[in-house]
Amino acid sequence: MRHRHPQQLDLAQCDTFLLAHSPRPLPRNKHLVMAVLNYNNTVWPLIHALLILIALSIFSVAQAQTPAQAVGQVETLRGTATAIRGSNNLNLRVGDPILSGDSVETGQASTLGITFLDQTVFSLAANAKMVINDLVYNPQGSSNNMAIKLVQGTFVFLAGRIAPTGNMIIDTPVAQIGIRGTLPWITVGNATSFTILSERDGKTGEYFLLQKATGNVIGTVNLSTVGTRQKLVMNSPTDVPRTVDKTPEELAAEQRFRDQIFDTLNVRDTRLGIAPDQGNQNPPPGDRGGNPPPGDQGSAPGSGPSNTALIDQANAIVAACAQAQAKIDRALQHYYQGNNPQSQQLLLEARNDINRWPPQSCGNLLERVSGGLQTIGQALDDERRAQSAINSCNENEINRLRGKFASSRQSNARIILSRLDAAARQCANRRLQRERAEAKSRANAWCRANKGRGSVAGRIRANGTFSCVYTRKERSRQAWAQCRRQYGNRLSTVKIYNSGRYRCIVRQRQARPQQPRQPQQPQQQHNPTTSAAVIGGILGIFRGLDKKERPSYHND
Repeated sequence: MRHRHPQQLDLAQCDTFLLAHSPRPLPRNKHLVMAVLNYNNTVWPLIHALLILIALSIFSVAQAQTPAQAVGQVETLRGTATAIRGSNNLNLRVGDPILSGDSVETGQASTLGITFLDQTVFSLAANAKMVINDLVYNPQGSSNNMAIKLVQGTFVFLAGRIAPTGNMIIDTPVAQIGIRGTLPWITVGNATSFTILSERDGKTGEYFLLQKATGNVIGTVNLSTVGTRQKLVMNSPTDVPRTVDKTPEELAAEQRFRDQIFDTLNVRDTRLGIAPDQGNQNPPPGDRGGNPPPGDQGSAPGSGPSNTALIDQANAIVAACAQAQAKIDRALQHYYQGNNPQSQQLLLEARNDINRWPPQSCGNLLERVSGGLQTIGQALDDERRAQSAINSCNENEINRLRGKFASSRQSNARIILSRLDAAARQCANRRLQRERAEAKSRANAWCRANKGRGSVAGRIRANGTFSCVYTRKERSRQAWAQCRRQYGNRLSTVKIYNSGRYRCIVRQRQARPQQPRQPQQPQQQHNPTTSAAVIGGILGIFRGLDKKERPSYHND
């Protein structure tokens, strides 16, 4: 109804609007309403909103009073789960009905199994949420319909009768799933991943990813596209599906998800009394491979002791598979901690537990054990190769293993990587020293052959060239010879520097001390008379001496 000015509003139109949205007439006072409307124009929006709110609330109450048909029920529950039904938040228990329009959520560390009218089975992991938008099923009809929206979390489901006889659409945030029967595994989070699991008979089907806007097929999920170790991933509705490897955590959780939905199937089959010969959708309880033990092929549940034996054996298989799964989980923890031998031992024990039963009894658990043993064997080989490469200083192998351990998620990988880094540095230094020694040896041989035996290689340049210089002894000999030729006996010593230069040190001559000169006396002129007298006196002295020395002889 289009809004008018309050003074021009026809009250009959308001009555018609309210009656159209209300199952019974509303008590009202037309005169009072008109008085209010004419009193204050600003009050009309509030009155209008109040009247619409009352009409919608009565309509909601009337709908809530109408009993809704159950479209499914809770088959298995571990932990806690809730169903948001209208304005109510109900805690679910085993056997509770699931209605169309319910929003179902699981709590932390919880799992939930739901069976729908057409025998479609859903298994929800922890912290998962989905909405049952619509479910119409007629066993004799061909226009059945199921519309379920996956909001968040991990889901594994097995399609029932609606998929081949009607339209089954599973909606996700990035794409819709078109399915005709198989065992999809969907994880909704920051990115949505699509993969596939093998069914109880070991077969694997396929399903399609449909573009939400056009309904065109944008991807196919089967063994040829994703295999057993890959998945398709999309980040948005406009994204193109891309193939990526499953994480080790997903590989470890794969069997757990299969066990959850198979447990739900077992409970459903037991409750409905489904015989074991009704095909893939209805195998005997507890049989993971679709191959019941011989002798019990024709026994229906509750028919006699053969059925009891079948259930006992199925329970034993379930227990063995659960025990093997627990060992695989512990082996994965030891693997991440770097305890490869303990992880290998646990996987061997899990393989022995599985091999006690027929093939495919535990699904692809044996294949995962084999893959884990191969991975651990490679990890042990890498550790041995790393130690051998460190001991032998094999730089190529060290560099290869460094890249491998850098991408490893094991805790001890960092320790081995640090040892490899240290070994790489030591080996590089040794190689450089060895190369320098070899280069110097070749240079020495060349210099001695071309420059004489007294020469050796000098400094090795960065470009690989070298210079020939003489030994210190030879340089000393040449320096002494040169200095002797130059200075002769005056040479005292020769000083030789590291650069190859030398210096001749010469002995200094001792200079005689100079006496101070006496002033010369003027020459006197001798008198001949005086000189004759002096000479005569001297001669007289000599004569006297001569007489004294002579002996005298006396004659008596």
